[in-house]
Amino acid sequence: MMLISGAKDQGWEGKPASWRMEAFKYMPPGNKYHVMVEGANHFSFDLQPKIAKNIDLKTKRQNAVREKQLSEFDQNSRIKIYLKSVSIAFWDAYLKQKSSGKEYLMSDTIKIDSNGEVELYSK
Repeated sequence: MMLISGAKDQGWEGKPASWRMEAFKYMPPGNKYHVMVEGANHFSFDLQPKIAKNIDLKTKRQNAVREKQLSEFDQNSRIKIYLKSVSIAFWDAYLKQKSSGKEYLMSDTIKIDSNGEVELYSK
C-alpha cells in the first residue's frame, strides 16, 4: 500500500498535515509506503496544465500574482514528476514483481532527486 500526502495537506477542522500520517503509523509492517511532499496541499496532486494558460500577463499590477502562480505551477509540475516516479516504482515492484522497483522504493533516490522535497517512508 502506498499513501501520499503533502506537508500543507491539512485535515478536517484544522488538523495539521502530520495527521495524514496516522493511517500509515498504525498499519502493520510489510510493503507499506507513505510519500510526504514538502509544500504540497490537498489539490497539488491534480494540477491541470490549462491553469498556466489562464495566468493574466496583461498588467504590471498583476506581476506579483503572476510570479506566485508560475512558482506554484513549477512546484506542482515537480510534484507530479516525483509522484509519477514513485508510483511507477511501486507498480513495478508489486504488479510486475520487478526487484528494481522495490530497490528504488527502499533507497534515498527520490529524496536526493527531489532535493529533499519528497520523503518516502517505508515499513
